[in-house]
Amino acid sequence: MKGKNKRYKRKRGTSEQVLFTLKLILTVLLACAITYMAFVIIFKGWQTIVDWFNGKWFAFVCLIALVIVTAGVWIISLYMRVKRFEEDSKDGK
Repeated sequence: MKGKNKRYKRKRGTSEQVLFTLKLILTVLLACAITYMAFVIIFKGWQTIVDWFNGKWFAFVCLIALVIVTAGVWIISLYMRVKRFEEDSKDGK
């Protein structure tokens, strides 16, 4: 029984560990930003967010970049997982 499950318990490579850490950090940052914006919208209204981003284009661009990069890292991670499953299925034949 122990030999059968051995191939599924392979250790992560360095690139997979870096990708996981990056994904975790970016997701937490994005969740914090969204939570803060929701808090401001609930207690001060939409206009506060609009006024704040009106004078701070750099912050708005950074927030958009954070969303794009986080989504990109998740997509890369998903692609690597699908690719690994395809390799495992070819090895099993």
